[in-house]
Amino acid sequence: MDVYSRLSLDDAFDYSTLKTALLKRFDLTADGFRKRFKTGRPEQGETFIQYISRARINLDRWLELGTAERTFEGIVDFLLRDQLLNTCGHELYVFLKEKAFVKVHDSSGRLLRRSQRRYEVCDAKGR
Repeated sequence: MDVYSRLSLDDAFDYSTLKTALLKRFDLTADGFRKRFKTGRPEQGETFIQYISRARINLDRWLELGTAERTFEGIVDFLLRDQLLNTCGHELYVFLKEKAFVKVHDSSGRLLRRSQRRYEVCDAKGR
């Protein structure tokens, strides 16, 4: 209800806008599922089969919302992009996010080469 009441009247009646706001509020976004997948641990009383099933759901949703191609190369590229974004310096992170950095092995390769000259690739804290 809090999310709904904070939207403008037009946005509150726009299904797409309301859905996006609710998903962000409850962390049901690509980043939220990424966090769940990477930090998930078996819960008390949960079998390994149940844990793996839950982890798989989080991975599937992360890949889907993160728009990863469902091929081996697409998933590898998606994971490499995630790794780069989580280890690069803050300025490079912001630059790549603003440029809609989608793939490591396409035209973004040029983007990465140019940005490497302009920004520190990694810092001691990872970001």
